[in-house]
Amino acid sequence: MPPACAGYRRPAPASARLWQRVNIGRGPVIDGAALIVALRSGAIGFAALDVTATEPLPVDSPLWDMENVLISPHSASTVEGENDRIIDIFARNYTLST
Repeated sequence: MPPACAGYRRPAPASARLWQRVNIGRGPVIDGAALIVALRSGAIGFAALDVTATEPLPVDSPLWDMENVLISPHSASTVEGENDRIIDIFARNYTLST
């Protein structure tokens, strides 16, 4: 079951196998069922997931309870005024580069 804050999970132990998977793109890019099988078998030693095919990740997903999985909260613009700050930074950088 996910933590109440849906925050970060502990990283995999040092004994995890070398193969790792990181997904910060689009959830459906990775076959979730196949990923779970690979993580359980040790074919993949660790997965860091910022996105999943279904968001939010269902509370009954086995990924929540796997020690070799890090789940980060896929969120954007959750801080009031964040978009305005991003636009200001972009505009300043654009002005400096031209």
